[in-house]
Amino acid sequence: MVKNVEADKNQNYNYIDISELLSRFFRELKKLWLPAIIVTAAFAALFAVRAKMNYTPMYQSRAMFTVSSGYSSDDILSYSYYYDNEAAKQLAAAFPYMLGTDVMNELVRNELGVSYINGSIRAEAVADTNLFVLTVTSSDPQDAYDILEAVIASYPRVALYMVDYSQVIMKSEPTVPTAPYNSFSWKGSAVKGGILGLGLSCLAALVLAMMRKTIFSAADLKASANVPILASVARTSAKKRRSGKGMISLTHAGVDPDFVEAMRGLRIKLLRTMTEPGAHVILVTSTLPGEGKTTISANLALSLASSGLRTVLIDTDLRKQDTKAAVGVNDTRPGLPEYMTDSNIDVASMLSPVPGSSLEVICSAAAKRRPPMNAHKLEQLIERLRPDYDYIVLDTPPCGIISDAKFICRCADAIVYVVRHDYASRNQIVDSMQELADQKAKLTGCVLNDTPAVSRSKRYGYGQYGYGKYGYGKTGYKKYGYGRDKAGD
Repeated sequence: MVKNVEADKNQNYNYIDISELLSRFFRELKKLWLPAIIVTAAFAALFAVRAKMNYTPMYQSRAMFTVSSGYSSDDILSYSYYYDNEAAKQLAAAFPYMLGTDVMNELVRNELGVSYINGSIRAEAVADTNLFVLTVTSSDPQDAYDILEAVIASYPRVALYMVDYSQVIMKSEPTVPTAPYNSFSWKGSAVKGGILGLGLSCLAALVLAMMRKTIFSAADLKASANVPILASVARTSAKKRRSGKGMISLTHAGVDPDFVEAMRGLRIKLLRTMTEPGAHVILVTSTLPGEGKTTISANLALSLASSGLRTVLIDTDLRKQDTKAAVGVNDTRPGLPEYMTDSNIDVASMLSPVPGSSLEVICSAAAKRRPPMNAHKLEQLIERLRPDYDYIVLDTPPCGIISDAKFICRCADAIVYVVRHDYASRNQIVDSMQELADQKAKLTGCVLNDTPAVSRSKRYGYGQYGYGKYGYGKTGYKKYGYGRDKAGD
């Protein structure tokens, strides 16, 4: 039975499993790979265009000077100055202050005959020398040259008030620059934009991962629904799925042994709960299409049959009959859709044997009509089968979007609920289970399907084998039972 599922639905999950969060993040990022590429490329292009639009070519004009500091007392009249690199450093350090003075600015403007100096001036000492370099940067090459000439002409009058016993001697004449020093390069801007776009994509994936309210572990499922976990079935690699056509099946020669063990464990746990004598009816359902309930029901039935129990599998999904393809049956015998319209059909004519197994199935290969579910007629069919079988397994439509399972559940002695890892939301699962509980359904336990493989010993070899689209999409009812059918819902 489901216990307090309505209260559990609103339970707050305050813990964060970092490893699971990272796993979710990479899954979301994998889903968003195309938008991420588009966003990254768009930001790279945007930054490159923006850099081009904001690009202003700048020109520099330079002049180099030596600095003489102090003088020899023996040769004052000859002005024989000795050179001092410390004086150069001091003068280079003092030059910005000189350039920033009102006196200097006024002299330079007067020299140029302008009211505004179109450029910046920088003085820089050459390490371990008595040299310093005066650089003027401007958006106009002629202005850069003219400003530097004006500064050189105005410097002596300002230096008298700020620097003692120093003299500058020009070593290289300034010239009019012919090319901008800051040549445009879009690569750096594009890389910055690309990094930003990629970062935003990763952030979006992280937010989506944190917002997902799906089931990620057996403990998570048990805490959400408060029902026993009958089995956990891990996804398998593509190599493991080449053993046969359609979905994975115990009848395939190359089926993963871990999957066989998972089905065996499910069978044992399930049978322990069903101790009453007589035939037993087991219903397998899920919240949404694509969770693997048909694979679980088919292989559970195969496992029951392999243990010597007389078992029949009935496909009760009138909209999409997949079971025959799931177990490898190719005949065209009538199934439940035909029985719903004609209850006088001989039941024996509906039974299809499964190759390599004692299991029998009832499933229409090509139903022309899709009648509505008649629970009373289904009960009649089950009563006809009870004397001849130990177990009757019912593969139903997903109860989260189709109401049939809610009516069929009254026929069942046990219900196995399949939950796919990181698929349906907690609320969807709990709501569907609650509706079954409202029908007094005997919800025996859950199978957590498609879980990430942690290690080989824990991997049951299942995964996404044969899931497909169930004929109508992931969560909706748009294409239910139409278009190309794929086994493995």
